[in-house]
Amino acid sequence: MLVSAAALTLLLYLVGAGINPELPVWGIQISGVPGILLFLAVASAFNVALATYAFFNSQTYAALIDQFVLKETREGVLDVDMLKASYEKEWLIFKVLRRDFSFYAPVHIQVGWLGRTLNSITFVSMVLISTSPSYILVLAQPYLTLTLLPNDWGSVLAKGFSLACSLSVFLLITVTQFKFKSEQDLDQQT
Repeated sequence: MLVSAAALTLLLYLVGAGINPELPVWGIQISGVPGILLFLAVASAFNVALATYAFFNSQTYAALIDQFVLKETREGVLDVDMLKASYEKEWLIFKVLRRDFSFYAPVHIQVGWLGRTLNSITFVSMVLISTSPSYILVLAQPYLTLTLLPNDWGSVLAKGFSLACSLSVFLLITVTQFKFKSEQDLDQQT
């Protein structure tokens, strides 16, 4: 979804800037398609929002599974991060680079201030590098929609839809920064 959102936003920019790519199947210039800017603006905004929703949905699902694993392993006897690293290999590097080696149990690994500083710099740079294209896309899409579309009624609706999609993405990011507490009783049979 993120690739299609980026491709549609790039195509929106190219068509709006006057670069006229040819559609390979029909052999016509893309600007010859009626309402193409409107379609690209709505489709790219929708894909940006859906890509973000899908990402946060998968992260929420993983966090929910972590809570069940913690409960079933007697509050941290089994390190959830190691379990996750066994089937999602990208988790091991995040475990090694974060400030606390384990959030769930005391560990015997202590890192000095130089190691903590280097780990923090590395972790922050990894997060910035990996998330900045998404943030740029979320900001660029409504900017391109607002600047490239005219002010007729269809374009105004597309501009509003684009702003609503970007706003919902930023609201979702904001909401996920709050801490939530979940209490469940897994001992009860339902």
